[in-house]
Amino acid sequence: HSMKVLVGIIAFFFIGQTLAQDQVMEAHENDLLVLLDDLRASQNNAQKEERNSDFTKALKTVLENKSALNYNFTKLSTVGFIDSPDELVRIVNWNIEQDDKTQRYYGFVLHYDKRKKRYNVTELIEDRYGIKQPDNIVTSDEWYGALYYKIIPVKRGSKTIYTVLGWDGNTS
Repeated sequence: HSMKVLVGIIAFFFIGQTLAQDQVMEAHENDLLVLLDDLRASQNNAQKEERNSDFTKALKTVLENKSALNYNFTKLSTVGFIDSPDELVRIVNWNIEQDDKTQRYYGFVLHYDKRKKRYNVTELIEDRYGIKQPDNIVTSDEWYGALYYKIIPVKRGSKTIYTVLGWDGNTS
């Protein structure tokens, strides 16, 4: 009987912890929504850049919490949250249309490395001047921006390689 009670207490503890974590994430999401609404109401490129910087910094802080890998950010409807089928990779991605109708792209890659038991958040920095050698692998700070809509994991031996599909609106 005491074993059932102990198991019940442990289960209650973990459920309580999860609920508390969800409440914390929901509060963060509400704060992010205010910043995102301000960004989407921007009137010109300078305003967009300033407000996007504020939104990006706040979002990065929230995403550094490992529970951001699985939390459902439903209120941030103009930001894409794309998950890999194995739930180890999430791309957080958004665009901002500029005054001249060109698109700027922003994003983060969230990844949980099962082998190293480590959670990583990488900011994607768009290289607006294009890729110098398109057949090369690019780093996160020379990313050619896009809005991603699908992640396809492919097993290569013991490694998984992720292919992403995205859309680039480029110009009008």
